[in-house]
Amino acid sequence: MVSLKNADGVENIWQAGAEWPRHSPLMFPVIGRTVDDTILHNGREYPMTQHGFARDHEFEILEATVSTLTLQLRENPETLGMYPFPFQLTTTFRVDGPHVHVRHDVTNTGTTDMPASLGWHPAFNWPAHERNAAILKFECDEGPTVGRLDPVRVLLLRDVADSPVHNGTLVLHEDIFSRGALCFLNLNSRSVAFTSEGRPNLTLSFPEFQHLTVWKAPGSDMLCLEPWYGTPSPQDFRGELVDKPHQFHLAPGSQRSFSYSVTLD
Repeated sequence: MVSLKNADGVENIWQAGAEWPRHSPLMFPVIGRTVDDTILHNGREYPMTQHGFARDHEFEILEATVSTLTLQLRENPETLGMYPFPFQLTTTFRVDGPHVHVRHDVTNTGTTDMPASLGWHPAFNWPAHERNAAILKFECDEGPTVGRLDPVRVLLLRDVADSPVHNGTLVLHEDIFSRGALCFLNLNSRSVAFTSEGRPNLTLSFPEFQHLTVWKAPGSDMLCLEPWYGTPSPQDFRGELVDKPHQFHLAPGSQRSFSYSVTLD
């Protein structure tokens, strides 16, 4: 998704820039990075790029209508050199008034169990003149701590930090990102509302996801709200991919679906 405008023509998606050159990539089959940018399967090392390869591959168009778009990515020689599992990843976008619904169907088309992670990394516009009284309102109260990432290696740190969320509300300002992203692990909420003085509300719902990460590239006019099923590799994890924590696992021939939606006020 590279553009999302409301009825007044206000753009909500970050239009890429020097601070971060993307819009809203899909993360599959890993989130963040793995130690030494490799995965280990049956004792063999495979190179793995940050956030996986799906964001860098062209999907096949299966169907396109006025209000829907269905795309598909399957394994190919390049992906099998990084991730030795046959798969089918189908993505459907559907526009319904002020809502955009997205669903990802992940299918294991191989003959062995398949471990994977999936996440969305949308960057929403948050220009400086809209930052007064900006908040992120969580659907439920959240725990007292947040996970943190190594800002250089994008690996999950063992240490946690005190959560800046109070009574379900995160007051947004530049300083809370001084140590990098905020990772709300195993959170209670399945939706958050992003609002600030002078901008319409934007609500992100993510019913099948475990975690939410909030991030802002230094010096940028954007805010990333990232639903995750899975996490980056823990900083000291060097085991087999099948043993990496927080992933989902698909038996041969099985499928799992993940959905989210964005609602513009």
